[in-house]
Amino acid sequence: MSPLVVTLVVLVLALVVAVTLIVRGALSAERRRRLLDRLGLAEARSTHGGRILLDTAGGSTGDRRGLARVVALVPASMLDDPALEERLARAGFVGATALPYFVLARVAALVVCPIVALASAPAGDPLLRVVVIALGVAAGVAGPNAVVDRLAGARRDRVRRGVPDTLDLLVICVEAGMSLDAALARTAREMRVAHPDLSGELEYAVRRIQAGISREAALEALPRRTGVDELRTIVASLVQCERLGSSIARTLRVNADSLRLKRRQSAERLAAQAALKMVIPLALFLLPALLLVVLGPAVLALVRDVR
Repeated sequence: MSPLVVTLVVLVLALVVAVTLIVRGALSAERRRRLLDRLGLAEARSTHGGRILLDTAGGSTGDRRGLARVVALVPASMLDDPALEERLARAGFVGATALPYFVLARVAALVVCPIVALASAPAGDPLLRVVVIALGVAAGVAGPNAVVDRLAGARRDRVRRGVPDTLDLLVICVEAGMSLDAALARTAREMRVAHPDLSGELEYAVRRIQAGISREAALEALPRRTGVDELRTIVASLVQCERLGSSIARTLRVNADSLRLKRRQSAERLAAQAALKMVIPLALFLLPALLLVVLGPAVLALVRDVR
């Protein structure tokens, strides 16, 4: 198969994908209205009969208008995915525009990566050219999701490291006579520098409580937005304390001690596994060099005597 034929096939496939996206991209009126509401915009008819976008949230609308026009070409199924919104929240991307921007990034990666692979593929080897293009397509399909998952994992580790210190500060605030809501707000402010990710989640929970959402619902959203199992245990304990009327400070202190014990045990387990993990590198790299140094002179002397 000649390089020209391969190039034409790839271009035809890209054209088919683009046409398919455009055909499926017509959002229904209800989904378009919901999207514009999330962006703080509304659609109306102008005096000339055309459609215009009105700002319903106040402020600058340039970015949101452009975003709404572009997202109108994206399949509606990609914009109505609560699981994807939760994944983006765990990675730190929150707000009404997080999901539309990620959808645009996925579409852009799906278009740009194959084009870059096609431009950089060697023209002399058709098989290698096909492999490079296939890798470009795979990168465009899986790349954005892989980046989001990696960012979510890093953010989850940062939040997990900050949980014991946050619990200690919560215990101090509660034992000083502050209510749980005030203690959460004060802890969020104090931990803003040391643990900004967990501080932001606590501030979000406090704002939801102040907006009228129940404390139980606001706190139960913490483990879902962060993916940290330790927070799920702590929230369940706080909810139970609130229902039964038991001491919140004692519960927080017990949870903080338990988390510190788990972290120390995890460090000890990793330290115990280090010796086992070092066996393979030592056997592959150090042992051959050691044998060469120890047995090399004897082998050379034996070869010299044989000659």
